[in-house]
Amino acid sequence: MASAFAWFLFINNRAINGVLAVALSNSFFAFGFGAIALRAVLPGWLSFVAGNVAIFCGYALVLFGLLQFTGRRAGWRLLLGGMAIYGSEYAYYFFIDDNFKMRLLCYLLVYSVTSLWAFTVTISEFRKTRMTSYLAASAFLLFLSISFLVSAALSNPSDRVKDIYSLTAINASVVFEQIIFVIGWIISFILMVNERLIDEKNQVQNALNDKNMILEQSNADLEQFAYVASHDLQTPLSNMVRYAQLLEHRYSGKIDSDADDFLRFIAEGGKHMTNLIHDLLAFSRTSQQLELLRPIPAGDAIARALKNLELDLHASGAEVTVGDLPTVIADQTHLVSLFQNLLSNAIKYSAPDRRPVLSVSAERMPSNDWRFAVSDNGIGIESQYHGKIFEIFQRLDPMSYKDGTGIGLTLCRRIVHRFGGEIWLESELGEGTTFFFTLKDGADQS
Repeated sequence: MASAFAWFLFINNRAINGVLAVALSNSFFAFGFGAIALRAVLPGWLSFVAGNVAIFCGYALVLFGLLQFTGRRAGWRLLLGGMAIYGSEYAYYFFIDDNFKMRLLCYLLVYSVTSLWAFTVTISEFRKTRMTSYLAASAFLLFLSISFLVSAALSNPSDRVKDIYSLTAINASVVFEQIIFVIGWIISFILMVNERLIDEKNQVQNALNDKNMILEQSNADLEQFAYVASHDLQTPLSNMVRYAQLLEHRYSGKIDSDADDFLRFIAEGGKHMTNLIHDLLAFSRTSQQLELLRPIPAGDAIARALKNLELDLHASGAEVTVGDLPTVIADQTHLVSLFQNLLSNAIKYSAPDRRPVLSVSAERMPSNDWRFAVSDNGIGIESQYHGKIFEIFQRLDPMSYKDGTGIGLTLCRRIVHRFGGEIWLESELGEGTTFFFTLKDGADQS
């Protein structure tokens, strides 16, 4: 049973140093105790020599695994050397000289060194990490080691010295203590592994929290910089545009055609830069909690967005259909901005040969969230651009649509993410586009 637990521990924690050695040690224990239990039907050398050597190899592997587990130096040469010394001692006793006192002395010496070493390691690890499982393992190891050594030292040889596990030879309590030691050590090691995993998980979580805090602070600093820079650029840029327009008005046609073109380029570039700054300010504000998220009727937000786009809708002759919209968790300002940006894009990229037809609808998803769909019959978007258009400053055709800044859909994605949803699109070139986004249901919280 202990061997099965040890291998189960290894299978589930094979990345941790030391657990393989402990699992192997229990296979040696199982073989050794099995050989002794079957001594009535096995040859004496197999029951006595092989069984006891296997048991000591199990102890050596436990120590080796403990050294690996605690990050100490644990070479295979040391492990193999210890096994060889113990095996040689038992083989000499069984095949050459039945010197009980010499065998007992060697046995006590090797076992004492092994137990003391393991005890020192566990105590040292407890002092370093303050993990209580190391203290429990140390106390358990010390108690069993002392009792085992005392009972072995008090044993007396009999007529059947080689069958040391008969009731007439060395005390049977030695065997029972070994079995209890093996089971107790495995339980202690399992506790140590579990505590190590918990400690490492906490360390990883703390490191992740620290990195998240640094990242959040960095993002906040960048957003604040973008906001301040954009805000401070507005006044000098407005002055540049104003004076460029004044020069164009006063001196148009009075210098030469090149000068007229230059002045027009300056004015148009200034206007575009003004729009870009306004959009950057809007983009930086979306990450700031200007309003708390609360239940908002999506129908009210779409009505406000349509009111803001009234002139554009009239100029384009667009037809807009709005279905029944639910109450969702959002804030009014950004939800209006989300609908307004999507509808404005649909108008801007409408097909030149047909009247724009727009629709807004929503349906409940199995997760109880709402999936919104904003559809149009415009020019469509090629599939390779479906992810690209959500990146900042990305525009499909900058030359044909000069008024755009490439921030609108990036702003939409940031708003949806702030609301806890996702946004994506489906489109067919020349047929139209549908933007989907999910928002949390707000009906139960209104």
